[in-house]
Amino acid sequence: MKFSAACSMIFLAALLAGANDAKLSVTPYGMAQYRLRVEGFASIPESGEWQRSYAYANRLAYKIGARIVPDSSVKLQFEIGNDWYATEDVHALYGNIAGRRNAMTPWFSQANAQWDPGYLRLAAGILPIDGSCAMDLIGTSLYWGMSYAAAAHLPWGIVANYSLPGLRAGAPFIKDEVSLDLDLFATVLDQRTALPAIPSLYKQLWSAVMVIADAPVRWRTLAVSPELAVIFNRIYRNDAYIAQAGDHEVFGGINASYDANAKASLRGGVGLARIANANTWSERDSVAGRGGIKVQAPQWSRLGAEGTAGVTIVFKHARLDCDATLSYDNLSTDPNAPQWYEFLDVRYKRPLTPHFTIMPCVRIFGITQPMLGTNSVRAWPELTFMGSF
Repeated sequence: MKFSAACSMIFLAALLAGANDAKLSVTPYGMAQYRLRVEGFASIPESGEWQRSYAYANRLAYKIGARIVPDSSVKLQFEIGNDWYATEDVHALYGNIAGRRNAMTPWFSQANAQWDPGYLRLAAGILPIDGSCAMDLIGTSLYWGMSYAAAAHLPWGIVANYSLPGLRAGAPFIKDEVSLDLDLFATVLDQRTALPAIPSLYKQLWSAVMVIADAPVRWRTLAVSPELAVIFNRIYRNDAYIAQAGDHEVFGGINASYDANAKASLRGGVGLARIANANTWSERDSVAGRGGIKVQAPQWSRLGAEGTAGVTIVFKHARLDCDATLSYDNLSTDPNAPQWYEFLDVRYKRPLTPHFTIMPCVRIFGITQPMLGTNSVRAWPELTFMGSF
């Protein structure tokens, strides 16, 4: 579906509905962004001599959406755009030249409905999922396939634009100076269809289902949110060697933020993740070894961790954000493990008007491999131009 046609459908539906219902509230919003970026790379191989290279790149992002409130207890939201958090590479020859177009096909990052009478929340569709250390680890696990490599470099927004299709249920448990909520989210990550073993007998294959539980607590300007997630049957086997067995992937973390005053705020968090093939491993499993000779497949486990800390300082006409993140990935059978990943993000946001902003930014990515004695660093200075409404 073309971007213009999809957006027209969203707003036409909203306007038509609004014409028939005076109580309907529709709030459109959107963003267009262009980035000028220099990508620098430096590494220290085992020789100990620095190696450097540079590249120049432009990046493009856009989205448009609408929040619709038909009555006091129901909300709908639709949002469509390109990969607006990670942004797209700009290749002008392939962007809009006849015969060479690359459509950068937009997609829905949100399309959901929520019912909230005050004592219960139910939501379904493509739902917003906030970023956190645990979600960064989930994102890299989904992106790489049960690996936590570069979790600090690939935040949740890059992997999934802060959304997933699924169901969410929640309720406020305490409404006072101290508030406590509980939210549960569930989705199918890998739908496995039962296969026919013989014409009249189907072989059971359980799907991989992810459940995320959050329990945000707020007291004045302090917010703390413990988080637990499980991907049930991330690995599943039902074959001649292993009968109906699954291994689950587990994530946990805690996030916190504190508004010191109107000019400064602090945030931070930690997350852990683990996956192993303990239940789905068989001593009869084999893999190709050196020279193509089959050897027994090993049992393995993988551990990931991430920690982050950040600060926001608000000036009279600008805002400064600084975040530092460190992540860890350790595969038990990898002789070169563990690997450490460092990330520093500094952004200075200067609105020229309420709807147009210029933002200089510097991002620094580091990789440390102690077992190999190597280090590498990438630096991305950027200048971002963004309009929004």
